[in-house]
Amino acid sequence: MNSTPRDLLACVSLLFLGGCYTPAGQLTDQDFVAQAVVVDRAMPHVQSAFYEGLRTCGPKDRVFLTSKYYGIAECGPVRPDGVAVCDIYQPGGIHGRLGVMGRIDFAPLSSDRTSVIIRVRSSYADKASYFSDWEKLARGKVEEVCKSQ
Repeated sequence: MNSTPRDLLACVSLLFLGGCYTPAGQLTDQDFVAQAVVVDRAMPHVQSAFYEGLRTCGPKDRVFLTSKYYGIAECGPVRPDGVAVCDIYQPGGIHGRLGVMGRIDFAPLSSDRTSVIIRVRSSYADKASYFSDWEKLARGKVEEVCKSQ
């Protein structure tokens, strides 16, 4: 096989980009800015509304000349402490997703109230937009988030 400098550069670039990815489980609270809200619905309904909202909006939306990312959710099962965690990934890359955008914890407060802790990566510039969009999705207000739908 004959390799060119261009092939070598492509391989080195892939190795470099792969090395920059931090798995969600290795991120700490210091990597995020958090906001807590309470939703007056049972936890399964709130988590389902959030997940279905992301599916309805799609991972990104065109806004003028830019793209607005809503994310791709990877939700685990409810843990023994009653909390369900969803890691939110930015769409793109070789495997369909890039780094972690945020994390959302759903915890039941009662049979009809749920605590939702929304965490957005500290490095993101437009954290307020993600807090707002993800809270609306958890409340089932998908039509207020992805207006192009």
